[in-house]
Amino acid sequence: MEKTRLPPKLGTVGVLFGMLLLSGCPAPRVLPRPAKVSLHEALEHLYAGGRFARLAERVAQDSVAAEHEAPDLLGLLLAAQGHPTEGLALIEKAASAGPGTTEATELCLALDMALISFYQLGDGEATVRALDKLDPAVPGCRGDRVHKTVAALRARASAAGPRLFQVEGPTGEQRLPLDPIAANAGYLVARLSFDREHSGQFLLTTGDADMFLDVALSKELHLKEQSDRPMPARDVPGTTRIAGHFADFPTATLQKAQLGLFTLRDVPVLISDFSTLRDLFKRSISRSVELVGVLPLQRLLRTGYARLLHRATEMRLATSSATGPCRLQHPFVVPLYQLAGGLFTDASLAGGPPLLFRLDLGQRRTLVRPSVLRYAPDQGRSLSRQGGESDVARPTLTEAEVRERIVQAVLRMGRAELLLHQIPLQPAEPAAFHQPEEHGSIGTDVPGEFDFMFEPGDGHMYLSPPDRVNCAN
Repeated sequence: MEKTRLPPKLGTVGVLFGMLLLSGCPAPRVLPRPAKVSLHEALEHLYAGGRFARLAERVAQDSVAAEHEAPDLLGLLLAAQGHPTEGLALIEKAASAGPGTTEATELCLALDMALISFYQLGDGEATVRALDKLDPAVPGCRGDRVHKTVAALRARASAAGPRLFQVEGPTGEQRLPLDPIAANAGYLVARLSFDREHSGQFLLTTGDADMFLDVALSKELHLKEQSDRPMPARDVPGTTRIAGHFADFPTATLQKAQLGLFTLRDVPVLISDFSTLRDLFKRSISRSVELVGVLPLQRLLRTGYARLLHRATEMRLATSSATGPCRLQHPFVVPLYQLAGGLFTDASLAGGPPLLFRLDLGQRRTLVRPSVLRYAPDQGRSLSRQGGESDVARPTLTEAEVRERIVQAVLRMGRAELLLHQIPLQPAEPAAFHQPEEHGSIGTDVPGEFDFMFEPGDGHMYLSPPDRVNCAN
């Protein structure tokens, strides 16, 4: 008797399926395959989550596909890495494609283009042109917060003229005098002069996007405030540090200021009351310091660099690119990103992957957010914690109140490692509507352990063991 042969394509699963049908049992439920995540969706997830190191790796794996399927996100990454012109071209390509031709996104590309033009290129006219392209039909461009920011940004760009944040001065490296008492306490304070009668001490930082002026100084300088279209405080980094509340900031344009040998022209500024911060600084840090403003260093360094030496008590500035030998003396190199005027870098804690940290030289302590622990191998359970301010002798000035600390952990920045103690653990803050998640911030305690050099336009930060760098002036 000839044996019945099964068709060659009918394997074990087919046999079982047929037996179940013949026996009257329902066929086994076929589980749906998980939907394939598109490249655009994967890149946007990494961008929104502050996973820039992984984002750069994913783009490098197939840059052609990234440019074809996600030109907006590739453009945002390029601009953040210090290539704003190339980045804007790709973002413009995505924005001009129109709805339905590119994958849906929550990003407001017109606003992103305006922020890049305003902060990185210092081009007021390009800022206004980008804002003119804003489409309210795009999900990320809707809402009162967007409208307030757009109105304030348009007013600031129009009032300041075509060229913003102009810096004039020597091309070589210059030593910038700092207040010695404040520097020893972990704060960078320098004096700005405005005319023969007016000058004031400013807190230097990289964590703020804009220059701030005290309201009393603004009146003495007879600045024309635009209080009818203020900048929304919820989307301005450093608000708690400066004002302690969320009142919107009037805007103005500072025509001229002198910082050492450098002249600043046509600088958009925000106006705030510095009386609380000034009194606390005098009482806790230095009686000789009268803070009247905040100056973000990256505004001066579109094509230059800054170095912090001798435990971050000495600063050198240059408005032109650094020399090769100077860079080569720093063995540790870390990416540096520019996002909406602020500076960011990659850092990791407890063996986790690199995450986006704000570089904030206006605060003296490095802090982390709980999201860092989420990425740790054991979700941070092996890290000991304790509460209170047990290791801080003076009240905090530019940091929020700390209720819990990580006793000890290693901070990794590229190949550089630093053992930190009593790390402030602070809850996540509501992110600006157009910004990726940040997982902590780097304070002056890190450059206090390294010779520290950063070039926003170059897109890198350089670190070396202390007192080993000898760059020619």
